[in-house]
Amino acid sequence: MMKGRKEFQALKECCEMITVIDIGISNVRSVANALEFLELSFRISSDPKEVEKSNKMIFPGVGNYGVAVKKMEETGIDEAIKNALKKNSYFLGICLGMQLLFEESKEAEEAKGLGLFKGRVEKLKLKRVPNIGWNEVNLEKNELFKGLDEKEMFYFAHSYACVPMKKEIVIGKTENGIVGAVQKNNVFGVQFHPEKSSEKGLKILKNYGELK
Repeated sequence: MMKGRKEFQALKECCEMITVIDIGISNVRSVANALEFLELSFRISSDPKEVEKSNKMIFPGVGNYGVAVKKMEETGIDEAIKNALKKNSYFLGICLGMQLLFEESKEAEEAKGLGLFKGRVEKLKLKRVPNIGWNEVNLEKNELFKGLDEKEMFYFAHSYACVPMKKEIVIGKTENGIVGAVQKNNVFGVQFHPEKSSEKGLKILKNYGELK
């Protein structure tokens, strides 16, 4: 009977743990450092079986859309994410991790993303590309932004941005029109880096970690 309780507790802790998805091209350590600071339980994993069992995922991303799609397909991470989401798991995509939620990208025309959101990823049409630095984001009322003001500053580092077909999924947008955050049901994406955005970004990660 005691063994049964221990097994149940171990399973419960595993399910409550955030899985930080590592496909070998992202700097997952900065996200891990932020989660450690917040004292949130997490694991870094490249194992599709662990990803599929997760009820809460974070997918950090830095790099090329096409390379990331290839890595996901080679490892089976793409299907593992989709299978986890069928069980109403939570997902947070960061930067490239958000872009991969969409169907395709101008950065790699032949590559097909997860397709969880309708739309595509386009090259930024700004005077200075890449867009690196702090940008003000207009935030919609959302559980991810609990405790934040309607306008907050976050750190961006990107050359491409998402163009959703359905505007209702947009929950954050910069003054120059960049889609900064999206949500559909339990799936969230942020173009900025919360792990590099001081206390405001840490607040977002904390809010995500506390979602039930």
